[in-house]
Amino acid sequence: MQLKEFVTIRIGKNGVTDSAIAEIKKNLDKKNNVKVKLLKNFTETSDKRKAVRDLVLSVKREGLYHKAVGNTLLLEFEKK
Repeated sequence: MQLKEFVTIRIGKNGVTDSAIAEIKKNLDKKNNVKVKLLKNFTETSDKRKAVRDLVLSVKREGLYHKAVGNTLLLEFEKK
């Protein structure tokens, strides 16, 4: 079994910004996977479920798999 190495993007008190979305898209193109961590100062002031939904919709691409676990969102392309 091969362990995957994810690029980690952290979302803090500024929330989901255009630059964060651009960084996620860039790393998806480059590495095919990204881990997005919603930091404590974000989850205290914002709706986590809405943020995850907005993130997935903003980077939606064919074959993109996403899974939310706790305060972490995993995005990766499914293997064919």
